[in-house]
Amino acid sequence: MGLIVGPNSFISWWVFAVPKRLYLWGMRVVGMVGDTFAVKQMATHIGEPIFQDPTWQGRLIGIFIRFFRLIVGLLLEGVFFVLVCAVVIGWYLLPFLAVYEVIR
Repeated sequence: MGLIVGPNSFISWWVFAVPKRLYLWGMRVVGMVGDTFAVKQMATHIGEPIFQDPTWQGRLIGIFIRFFRLIVGLLLEGVFFVLVCAVVIGWYLLPFLAVYEVIR
């Protein structure tokens, strides 16, 4: 039938399958944050004028806006990356925390 499986398949699922899916999901979220803030595009176009305004004011405003979006995007990508790593590490620590709570 295939409904009854051995302990090896559970351990394999716990150690390899779920953390891989969590990590891939998390990296997709980090990628979406990067796409939302267009970090790479802001870095490559940091000196260009914003809204095709060729005056020095347009260039200055463009630099400030792009620099701010670049910093915020990098910070949010870093925060989400740390959260993804914490979720994966938490997944591995979950059995130990459960045993600790039972013993305590």
